Amino acid sequence: MNANLQDTLHPLFPTLVGESSYPRHGEEKQRLLEAIYDVRRGDEQGEARSSSNYHAGYTSYFSRSNLSGLEPFRELAAFITDKANKYAEHMRFDLQSYRLLMTTLWININPKFSYHADHIHPYSHISGVFYVSCSEDSGDIVFKDPRPVRTMAMPPTTESTKENTDVITLHPQEGKLLLFPAWLTHGVEQNTTDTDRVSMSFNFDIARREGVAMRRPEDTF
Repeated sequence: MNANLQDTLHPLFPTLVGESSYPRHGEEKQRLLEAIYDVRRGDEQGEARSSSNYHAGYTSYFSRSNLSGLEPFRELAAFITDKANKYAEHMRFDLQSYRLLMTTLWININPKFSYHADHIHPYSHISGVFYVSCSEDSGDIVFKDPRPVRTMAMPPTTESTKENTDVITLHPQEGKLLLFPAWLTHGVEQNTTDTDRVSMSFNFDIARREGVAMRRPEDTF
């Protein structure tokens, strides 16, 4: 028996959530809020469909999703894109042959008592949220363990940690950006304050760079 062997724990299949702070949030917050509510006022169809499906009123589900090209949101979209690329680099995405493409950027306005049910973002690779205006009790974002087989046998624990829990909540904070895999189930708790929680969500897909040939299956062996 090798006496030099030591016990080792391997962190297999980790799910990484990136967090960054937008350095210009303090000076841009009011301008962003004005632009966001301007979009809402012009979205009559979204307002109508949202009010008929959500008793608490307007939510992100029916808002426009092509806001990244609008002038008030371009600098924020550039910041998010930069952080998404750093996230992708850490995950070893092939950014030589492919590039990240922000496919959607939309508004979430959650008044008192509203919430977002658990969901994923299909047909995307990276998703996330940026908090424009929020408070401590305006609703945490909740991430669910993506391994449903764990529910087969959940042992009792003395405390909840990131390693043993199947639910993790993160507090919203103005100017905070969160990035996560688009397949990660998440939702938002109920806003219990009298103030809107305002955020922007987004998705990234990947696109093959010009001049890069599509790989054949046999090229990977």
